[in-house]
Amino acid sequence: MRVLQVTGRSDHGGGPEHVLQLAQGLVPGEEVWIACPRHGVYWNRFAAVIGAERLVAIPHRRVDMMMVTRLTDLIAEHAIEVIHGHGVAGGIVARLVAARAHIPCVHTFHGVPPAGSWKRRLYRWIEPYLVRSTSLAIAVSRSEADEVLAAYPWYQDRLVVIENAVAPSVSGKQATPDPSRLVMFARNNRQKYPELVMPILAALAHAGWQGHGIDLYGEGLAEAGWYRAVQAAGLPMRCLPPTNQPEAVLVAAGTYVSTARWEGMPLALLEAFRSGLPVVASDVAGNRDVVTHEVTGLLFPDGDAAAAARCLIRLRDDPALMHMMVANARRECVERFGLSAMVGRVRGCYLRVKARQAADDERGNRVTERVDSPLAENH
Repeated sequence: MRVLQVTGRSDHGGGPEHVLQLAQGLVPGEEVWIACPRHGVYWNRFAAVIGAERLVAIPHRRVDMMMVTRLTDLIAEHAIEVIHGHGVAGGIVARLVAARAHIPCVHTFHGVPPAGSWKRRLYRWIEPYLVRSTSLAIAVSRSEADEVLAAYPWYQDRLVVIENAVAPSVSGKQATPDPSRLVMFARNNRQKYPELVMPILAALAHAGWQGHGIDLYGEGLAEAGWYRAVQAAGLPMRCLPPTNQPEAVLVAAGTYVSTARWEGMPLALLEAFRSGLPVVASDVAGNRDVVTHEVTGLLFPDGDAAAAARCLIRLRDDPALMHMMVANARRECVERFGLSAMVGRVRGCYLRVKARQAADDERGNRVTERVDSPLAENH
């Protein structure tokens, strides 16, 4: 089976990592092609798995109609049978190509952004048209599936839930749980909401806890205006570039924090589970699908810095609870978030839409033959 993956991102993040996981799981059994931006760390990672000759450069998070034409020609030239789009831009491009190339398309949402900016409103306006060329849609968590159906109810008969997964540990090392050594992976955008860390740290200081600090890894953080305010206030925070070794960063930390306003199913939380870190996360879609409150981590209301600080203080004051949650989370990684099961289910989606397309084509051919037959006029 020949499959084209389309993603508008190749920078650090869960979406590109998910595409890499699929490529690693499908190769060498299937022929995988990937269309993604050239200037990102995942370009070379993709090339190492599928070969540079099967990579196609597309714009970063932008829909380019010339690229739609190029990908349509690529599909015809190499007899690609299924296209799989990821995220907003990648999903739009993939479905436009699928409609022109007449091949089945699988689409993974990777989070449902709330309506707000004009771009998001435009996306919600065109989605009813894109569903026509979506053979099957994938939500990476049950909360995301609920949000998809609330925003786009026409996916009712073509939506499946396939939870994200995490690869086994490379090093086998485990972190030493410690609520005073915090870490977070983020980007400087509305979704990840990294600036909430500032009032969290202020709340911890107000509670008299001085021995804490947090490292934020991600794009655009060190240049953000709010980070200059953090530095001026002397809060114990460092904003660092994205890391190419997330596992090494996690095992050297003590607790993972997520302040996101929404997620699909964040791989960073799964990686924190794998590394033996306690997790404190906002109670939003995606996060709550990974973290069970007081079982595998602690959740706080979205945007509530004081509540997040109380969760961290609770970890400090109740080490038995902290270690119990870490043990439960590590078990969840093995029993629920296995990589081979996720890849197998996605591959099953490809086989399903491919078989459905073949059946539809066969029915269409039979109808054409009947109508074109000279005998058709006599019936």
